[in-house]
Amino acid sequence: MLDVRALKAEIVKKGYTQAMFCEKIGMAHSTFVRKMKLKSVTTSEAEKMIEILEIKDPVGIFFAKDLTCQVKTEEQSKLAEAIRRLQEK
Repeated sequence: MLDVRALKAEIVKKGYTQAMFCEKIGMAHSTFVRKMKLKSVTTSEAEKMIEILEIKDPVGIFFAKDLTCQVKTEEQSKLAEAIRRLQEK
């Protein structure tokens, strides 16, 4: 489950507004708002966000402590692998 507050803090820290960030990741602002309410993004969306925001430790943001069975194990594994690849860069 996505830690929305932590992600939004990273966006602000980099000097983006939500609208600017949405443009940067190629997502409609309304879609971004919906995904934040659902606390869920796809692996490819997370990869873009991590890269653009230069997040050094994305696990805390994209695997929030209250991770529950709502997140599919397969998607969780894909995201974890994507995070590992980005950290190796």
